[in-house]
Amino acid sequence: MVLACVLLWIMAVNYQLNVAYILLFWLVGVLFFGMVMGARQLLGWRVRIDLPTECFAGQAPQLRLNSVQDTRQTRWLWCRLGAEETGDDEREAAWQTWAVGLMSGLTHTWVLPPQPRGWLRVPPLVCAAHAPLGLLVIEASWHYAGEAVVYPAPIEHTLSQRQKTGDAESHLVALDGEDIAYLLAHNHAVSPRQIAWKQYAKSGELLDKWFDVGAEVLDAEVISYRDYPVHTGKERLVGLLCFRVLQAEQQHQRYALELPHVTIGQGVGQRERCLTALGLW
Repeated sequence: MVLACVLLWIMAVNYQLNVAYILLFWLVGVLFFGMVMGARQLLGWRVRIDLPTECFAGQAPQLRLNSVQDTRQTRWLWCRLGAEETGDDEREAAWQTWAVGLMSGLTHTWVLPPQPRGWLRVPPLVCAAHAPLGLLVIEASWHYAGEAVVYPAPIEHTLSQRQKTGDAESHLVALDGEDIAYLLAHNHAVSPRQIAWKQYAKSGELLDKWFDVGAEVLDAEVISYRDYPVHTGKERLVGLLCFRVLQAEQQHQRYALELPHVTIGQGVGQRERCLTALGLW
Protein backbone atom coordinates (compact mmCIF):
# COMPACT_ATOMS: atom_id res chain seq x y z
CA MET A 1 0.00 0.00 0.00
CA VAL A 2 2.82 2.42 0.85
CA LEU A 3 4.65 1.55 -2.37
CA ALA A 4 1.44 2.11 -4.36
CA CYS A 5 1.02 5.54 -2.72
CA VAL A 6 4.61 6.50 -3.61
CA LEU A 7 4.17 5.43 -7.24
CA LEU A 8 0.86 7.28 -7.49
CA TRP A 9 2.46 10.41 -6.09
CA ILE A 10 5.30 10.23 -8.68
CA MET A 11 2.80 9.70 -11.48
CA ALA A 12 0.58 12.55 -10.26
CA VAL A 13 3.51 14.95 -10.06
CA ASN A 14 4.90 14.01 -13.50
CA TYR A 15 1.63 13.90 -15.41
CA GLN A 16 -0.43 16.36 -13.32
CA LEU A 17 -3.37 13.95 -13.08
CA ASN A 18 -6.08 15.07 -10.68
CA VAL A 19 -7.51 11.57 -10.57
CA ALA A 20 -4.13 10.27 -9.36
CA TYR A 21 -4.07 12.92 -6.62
CA ILE A 22 -7.57 11.92 -5.51
CA LEU A 23 -6.66 8.23 -5.50
CA LEU A 24 -3.44 8.98 -3.60
CA PHE A 25 -5.17 10.90 -0.82
CA TRP A 26 -7.88 8.25 -0.67
CA LEU A 27 -5.33 5.47 -0.14
CA VAL A 28 -3.42 7.48 2.47
CA GLY A 29 -6.67 8.21 4.29
CA VAL A 30 -7.62 4.53 4.29
CA LEU A 31 -4.21 3.58 5.73
CA PHE A 32 -4.41 6.25 8.42
CA PHE A 33 -8.00 5.32 9.30
CA GLY A 34 -7.10 1.61 9.56
CA MET A 35 -4.11 2.38 11.79
CA VAL A 36 -6.12 4.60 14.15
CA MET A 37 -9.08 2.22 14.41
CA GLY A 38 -6.81 -0.80 14.89
CA ALA A 39 -4.94 0.92 17.71
CA ARG A 40 -8.24 2.00 19.23
CA GLN A 41 -9.18 -1.68 19.59
CA LEU A 42 -6.30 -2.12 22.06
CA LEU A 43 -5.99 1.29 23.72
CA GLY A 44 -7.80 1.56 27.04
CA TRP A 45 -8.50 -2.18 27.22
CA ARG A 46 -7.82 -3.77 30.60
CA VAL A 47 -7.32 -7.49 31.12
CA ARG A 48 -7.35 -9.35 34.44
CA ILE A 49 -5.80 -12.82 34.58
CA ASP A 50 -7.21 -15.10 37.29
CA LEU A 51 -6.30 -18.61 38.40
CA PRO A 52 -9.72 -20.02 39.36
CA THR A 53 -8.50 -23.24 41.03
CA GLU A 54 -5.45 -24.63 42.78
CA CYS A 55 -2.71 -25.85 40.50
CA PHE A 56 -0.35 -28.72 41.25
CA ALA A 57 2.87 -29.62 39.49
CA GLY A 58 2.34 -31.63 36.32
CA GLN A 59 -1.10 -30.17 35.70
CA ALA A 60 -2.01 -27.72 32.95
CA PRO A 61 -3.03 -24.44 34.63
CA GLN A 62 -6.22 -22.92 33.26
CA LEU A 63 -6.18 -19.15 33.46
CA ARG A 64 -9.30 -17.06 33.07
CA LEU A 65 -8.94 -13.87 31.07
CA ASN A 66 -11.46 -11.26 32.18
CA SER A 67 -12.11 -8.02 30.34
CA VAL A 68 -12.62 -5.24 32.87
CA GLN A 69 -12.90 -2.39 30.37
CA ASP A 70 -16.01 -0.47 29.38
CA THR A 71 -18.11 -3.00 27.46
CA ARG A 72 -20.05 -0.37 25.54
CA GLN A 73 -17.36 -0.56 22.85
CA THR A 74 -17.22 -3.78 20.85
CA ARG A 75 -13.70 -5.08 20.22
CA TRP A 76 -12.67 -7.83 17.82
CA LEU A 77 -9.31 -9.25 18.88
CA TRP A 78 -7.02 -12.18 18.27
CA CYS A 79 -5.16 -13.71 21.22
CA ARG A 80 -2.08 -15.88 20.84
CA LEU A 81 -2.66 -18.60 23.41
CA GLY A 82 0.24 -20.83 22.36
CA ALA A 83 3.90 -21.17 23.26
CA GLU A 84 6.32 -18.65 21.81
CA GLU A 85 8.82 -21.28 20.73
CA THR A 86 6.39 -23.13 18.46
CA GLY A 87 6.85 -23.27 14.71
CA ASP A 88 5.16 -21.03 12.19
CA ASP A 89 2.33 -23.47 11.45
CA GLU A 90 1.60 -24.10 15.14
CA ARG A 91 1.90 -20.41 15.91
CA GLU A 92 -0.74 -19.61 13.32
CA ALA A 93 -3.01 -22.27 14.83
CA ALA A 94 -2.44 -20.78 18.31
CA TRP A 95 -4.34 -17.58 17.45
CA GLN A 96 -7.88 -17.54 18.82
CA THR A 97 -10.57 -14.92 18.37
CA TRP A 98 -11.99 -13.02 21.33
CA ALA A 99 -14.95 -10.76 20.69
CA VAL A 100 -15.46 -8.36 23.60
CA GLY A 101 -18.73 -6.47 23.70
CA LEU A 102 -22.25 -6.30 25.02
CA MET A 103 -23.47 -9.27 23.00
CA SER A 104 -20.52 -11.60 23.67
CA GLY A 105 -18.81 -13.21 26.63
CA LEU A 106 -16.17 -11.23 28.49
CA THR A 107 -14.14 -14.23 29.71
CA HIS A 108 -11.68 -16.40 27.84
CA THR A 109 -9.83 -19.55 28.94
CA TRP A 110 -6.07 -19.77 28.54
CA VAL A 111 -4.58 -23.25 29.09
CA LEU A 112 -0.85 -23.24 29.86
CA PRO A 113 1.47 -26.23 29.49
CA PRO A 114 2.17 -28.29 32.65
CA GLN A 115 4.55 -26.50 34.97
CA PRO A 116 6.88 -27.47 37.82
CA ARG A 117 6.25 -26.36 41.37
CA GLY A 118 7.15 -22.82 42.33
CA TRP A 119 5.99 -19.50 41.00
CA LEU A 120 3.51 -19.70 38.14
CA ARG A 121 5.28 -18.84 34.89
CA VAL A 122 2.87 -17.04 32.60
CA PRO A 123 4.22 -16.06 29.16
CA PRO A 124 3.25 -12.66 27.75
CA LEU A 125 -0.29 -12.54 26.44
CA VAL A 126 -0.09 -11.29 22.85
CA CYS A 127 -3.23 -9.73 21.39
CA ALA A 128 -3.68 -8.41 17.87
CA ALA A 129 -6.30 -6.28 16.15
CA HIS A 130 -6.81 -5.83 12.41
CA ALA A 131 -10.27 -4.28 12.39
CA PRO A 132 -12.00 -2.67 10.67
CA LEU A 133 -10.35 -2.94 7.23
CA GLY A 134 -7.83 -5.73 7.77
CA LEU A 135 -5.02 -3.76 6.13
CA LEU A 136 -2.83 -3.46 9.23
CA VAL A 137 -2.20 -5.78 12.18
CA ILE A 138 -1.39 -4.07 15.49
CA GLU A 139 -0.12 -6.23 18.35
CA ALA A 140 0.18 -5.57 22.08
CA SER A 141 1.45 -7.81 24.88
CA TRP A 142 0.26 -8.06 28.48
CA HIS A 143 2.51 -9.36 31.27
CA TYR A 144 1.11 -11.21 34.29
CA ALA A 145 1.82 -9.26 37.48
CA GLY A 146 0.36 -11.77 39.95
CA GLU A 147 2.18 -14.11 42.32
CA ALA A 148 0.38 -17.43 41.97
CA VAL A 149 2.16 -20.55 43.24
CA VAL A 150 2.16 -24.02 41.68
CA TYR A 151 1.90 -26.57 44.49
CA PRO A 152 3.93 -29.81 44.44
CA ALA A 153 2.28 -32.93 43.07
CA PRO A 154 1.14 -35.13 45.99
CA ILE A 155 2.75 -38.57 46.18
CA GLU A 156 0.43 -41.11 47.76
CA HIS A 157 2.09 -43.27 50.38
CA THR A 158 1.62 -44.85 53.81
CA LEU A 159 4.00 -44.42 56.73
CA SER A 160 4.66 -47.89 58.10
CA GLN A 161 6.77 -46.64 60.98
CA ARG A 162 6.85 -42.99 61.83
CA GLN A 163 10.15 -41.90 63.34
CA LYS A 164 10.46 -38.72 65.33
CA THR A 165 13.65 -37.17 66.65
CA GLY A 166 14.06 -36.91 70.37
CA ASP A 167 14.39 -33.13 70.35
CA ALA A 168 11.24 -32.56 68.27
CA GLU A 169 8.88 -30.15 69.93
CA SER A 170 5.23 -31.12 70.07
CA HIS A 171 2.97 -28.58 68.45
CA LEU A 172 0.52 -27.15 70.96
CA VAL A 173 -2.39 -24.85 70.38
CA ALA A 174 -3.59 -22.80 73.32
CA LEU A 175 -7.33 -22.63 73.86
CA ASP A 176 -8.06 -19.02 74.58
CA GLY A 177 -10.66 -16.34 73.76
CA GLU A 178 -12.66 -15.49 70.65
CA ASP A 179 -9.93 -13.50 68.92
CA ILE A 180 -9.21 -14.42 65.30
CA ALA A 181 -5.83 -15.80 66.34
CA TYR A 182 -7.59 -18.49 68.34
CA LEU A 183 -10.16 -19.55 65.78
CA LEU A 184 -9.32 -23.00 64.46
CA ALA A 185 -10.50 -24.87 61.39
CA HIS A 186 -13.92 -26.42 61.90
CA ASN A 187 -14.01 -29.95 63.21
CA HIS A 188 -17.29 -31.78 62.55
CA ALA A 189 -16.94 -33.56 65.89
CA VAL A 190 -17.31 -30.39 67.99
CA SER A 191 -20.58 -28.88 69.16
CA PRO A 192 -22.29 -26.33 66.89
CA ARG A 193 -22.21 -23.90 69.81
CA GLN A 194 -18.44 -23.60 69.37
CA ILE A 195 -18.73 -22.42 65.76
CA ALA A 196 -17.80 -18.75 65.22
CA TRP A 197 -20.99 -17.73 63.45
CA LYS A 198 -19.99 -14.06 63.28
CA GLN A 199 -16.80 -14.95 61.46
CA TYR A 200 -18.80 -17.28 59.19
CA ALA A 201 -21.12 -14.41 58.25
CA LYS A 202 -18.11 -12.27 57.31
CA SER A 203 -15.91 -14.74 55.44
CA GLY A 204 -18.16 -17.73 54.75
CA GLU A 205 -15.62 -20.08 56.40
CA LEU A 206 -16.55 -22.38 59.27
CA LEU A 207 -14.25 -21.89 62.25
CA ASP A 208 -14.38 -23.19 65.84
CA LYS A 209 -14.06 -21.00 68.94
CA TRP A 210 -11.83 -22.23 71.72
CA PHE A 211 -11.85 -20.81 75.23
CA ASP A 212 -9.26 -20.79 77.97
CA VAL A 213 -9.74 -23.80 80.25
CA GLY A 214 -6.95 -23.64 82.78
CA ALA A 215 -3.80 -25.19 81.41
CA GLU A 216 -5.46 -27.39 78.82
CA VAL A 217 -3.84 -27.52 75.39
CA LEU A 218 -4.71 -29.28 72.19
CA ASP A 219 -2.14 -31.58 70.62
CA ALA A 220 -1.81 -31.46 66.85
CA GLU A 221 -0.17 -34.05 64.63
CA VAL A 222 3.17 -32.78 63.37
CA ILE A 223 3.82 -33.45 59.68
CA SER A 224 7.59 -33.12 59.61
CA TYR A 225 10.26 -33.48 56.96
CA ARG A 226 12.24 -35.45 59.58
CA ASP A 227 9.80 -38.35 59.31
CA TYR A 228 11.61 -39.45 56.13
CA PRO A 229 15.18 -40.61 55.42
CA VAL A 230 17.82 -37.91 55.12
CA HIS A 231 18.76 -38.90 51.58
CA THR A 232 15.20 -38.36 50.27
CA GLY A 233 15.26 -35.91 47.36
CA LYS A 234 13.60 -32.54 47.87
CA GLU A 235 11.14 -32.96 44.99
CA ARG A 236 9.97 -36.30 46.33
CA LEU A 237 9.95 -35.02 49.91
CA VAL A 238 7.67 -32.08 49.16
CA GLY A 239 5.34 -34.45 47.27
CA LEU A 240 5.14 -36.76 50.29
CA LEU A 241 4.47 -33.87 52.68
CA CYS A 242 1.89 -32.40 50.30
CA PHE A 243 -0.03 -35.68 50.28
CA ARG A 244 -0.13 -35.78 54.08
CA VAL A 245 -1.32 -32.18 54.28
CA LEU A 246 -4.14 -32.85 51.82
CA GLN A 247 -5.01 -36.06 53.64
CA ALA A 248 -5.18 -34.26 56.98
CA GLU A 249 -7.40 -31.57 55.47
CA GLN A 250 -9.70 -34.16 53.94
CA GLN A 251 -10.01 -36.03 57.25
CA HIS A 252 -10.45 -32.76 59.24
CA GLN A 253 -7.44 -33.50 61.42
CA ARG A 254 -5.51 -30.93 63.40
CA TYR A 255 -1.94 -30.79 62.20
CA ALA A 256 1.17 -28.66 61.94
CA LEU A 257 3.69 -28.68 59.11
CA GLU A 258 7.35 -28.62 60.08
CA LEU A 259 9.96 -27.53 57.54
CA PRO A 260 13.66 -26.81 58.14
CA HIS A 261 13.20 -23.09 58.82
CA VAL A 262 9.51 -22.70 59.65
CA THR A 263 6.67 -24.47 61.40
CA ILE A 264 3.14 -23.70 60.24
CA GLY A 265 0.54 -24.32 62.91
CA GLN A 266 -3.19 -23.92 63.28
CA GLY A 267 -4.82 -20.81 61.92
CA VAL A 268 -6.94 -19.34 59.19
CA GLY A 269 -5.77 -20.37 55.73
CA GLN A 270 -3.50 -23.13 57.04
CA ARG A 271 -4.00 -25.27 53.93
CA GLU A 272 -2.96 -22.48 51.59
CA ARG A 273 -0.01 -21.46 53.76
CA CYS A 274 1.28 -25.04 53.99
CA LEU A 275 0.94 -25.74 50.26
CA THR A 276 2.56 -22.40 49.41
CA ALA A 277 5.49 -23.13 51.70
CA LEU A 278 5.96 -26.54 50.08
CA GLY A 279 5.70 -25.07 46.61
CA LEU A 280 8.39 -22.45 47.29
CA TRP A 281 10.71 -24.62 49.40
